[in-house]
Amino acid sequence: MRIRSLFAVLFAFALAGAACGGESGPTLDDYASAFAASVLADQNEDSVQLDETEAQCIGVAAAAEIGLDRLQEVGTPAEIEEKTVDDLSIFDLSDARALEIADDYIGCIPDIVDQFARSLDIGDAADCVAETVTAEDLRPATAAAIRGDDPADGDLAFLFDALEDCELPADLQSYVDAIAASIAADAGATLGITDDEAVCFAENAVAVIGEQRLAAVGDAEAFTEATEKDLAAVDLSMTELQTIASGYFDCSPTTAVNFRKLFLEGTGLEGEQLDCIDGVLTDQILLDIIAASLGGLDPESGLGTFEEDVAACE
Repeated sequence: MRIRSLFAVLFAFALAGAACGGESGPTLDDYASAFAASVLADQNEDSVQLDETEAQCIGVAAAAEIGLDRLQEVGTPAEIEEKTVDDLSIFDLSDARALEIADDYIGCIPDIVDQFARSLDIGDAADCVAETVTAEDLRPATAAAIRGDDPADGDLAFLFDALEDCELPADLQSYVDAIAASIAADAGATLGITDDEAVCFAENAVAVIGEQRLAAVGDAEAFTEATEKDLAAVDLSMTELQTIASGYFDCSPTTAVNFRKLFLEGTGLEGEQLDCIDGVLTDQILLDIIAASLGGLDPESGLGTFEEDVAACE
């Protein structure tokens, strides 16, 4: 599994459970153990590192949230262990229930904030981020990962604030400065991005990409030259690209408005057709288009069902 987002690296593990149920068949303990095994099996060097006690804590707590009846309805412990390696989307959880499970998950890992900060690969600045970020900050994005969704706009705002407040190491700051200058020159006038907003976006991008991948491309000057058009030179997942793209929205309130305006102008349509397209063009679609473009992909790869919605407007 690759990260579904910056948080998928940290939080997209198998979580599920039960509360009470029938007299025969698998028990709560059976499902809890299956989820614990799935959590442990899904770990890699980029993920939160759990021991068996923490994994079992997650399995037991999540089992109590979902309920034995629902678990047995979905499958056997072995089947659910396999189906929930990435997330709990098979349970179609409500936002409230996902938040409850997120609270359980976070509560089972005492050092989760510290592990989150270390995962950003920002050197000594991780200490500052760990002191700035709280477990409460992690709840919305954790819940989104549990549901199998990408973080909503604003779910990562705390991270941008923390990066702005915490001084990055000099070697990473050079990348921030170079990327910010490139953004200001490229999209400053077009999207109305100020110098401060460009710095905020650059800090977010540097945190997601991390020191190792930045250095693999080259120094700050070489990196901005290699990524002048897009970030195809960096090995980024679509979720990471979406996380970087979300910085445009969270760091620059006017970006979504201006990008929408440019997109609609590019359609060449007018009147009712244009109004219809404007109505189905969500901020998430805009974010996905930006993410695809950042990755050097065809922007249409981020449209999803939007093309069908546009066809309905004709």
